[in-house]
Amino acid sequence: MEYRQLGNSGLKVSLLSFGSWVTFGMQVQDGTAEACMKAAYDAGINFFDNAETYADGKSEEVMGNILKKMGWSRDTFVVSSKVFWGGNLPNQKGLSRKHVVEACHAALKRLQDYLDLYFCHRPDYKHRWRKPYGRCTISSNRENFSIGELQNGQPTALCRRTWLPGSIT
Repeated sequence: MEYRQLGNSGLKVSLLSFGSWVTFGMQVQDGTAEACMKAAYDAGINFFDNAETYADGKSEEVMGNILKKMGWSRDTFVVSSKVFWGGNLPNQKGLSRKHVVEACHAALKRLQDYLDLYFCHRPDYKHRWRKPYGRCTISSNRENFSIGELQNGQPTALCRRTWLPGSIT
């Protein structure tokens, strides 16, 4: 497997990632999902992707359960998820600070604390981020997130969890 540097994050991710999309929790049984993830990991894939909207969060639950069960060393894989479409109520979608933080807490719970990267699934044209903020940090009780550089007033990169709770830099 070939690996690539992920931007300036220092992370090396496999050229191919394994995404669960709508298959986990909806179209395939958990045993099949586990066999697929194991085959991917055994082939050198170290980047596993998900999103809050995939099977309404069930996909993240399935992946979190598999990661816990497999017992792979935590430094051998990277897990990402994405935020934007969370639900149908006004504060359950988009990229408002409230939704990003609450959706990330929910993703961490579903993925059983396996979350390295948190991407914006798409631009939010209803919530414009202002350029003067440049790179910003969102802090909550347990996690800190840094939203990547802005492009045309939109966060384009990722929110990345800092693994030491309370360590704000």
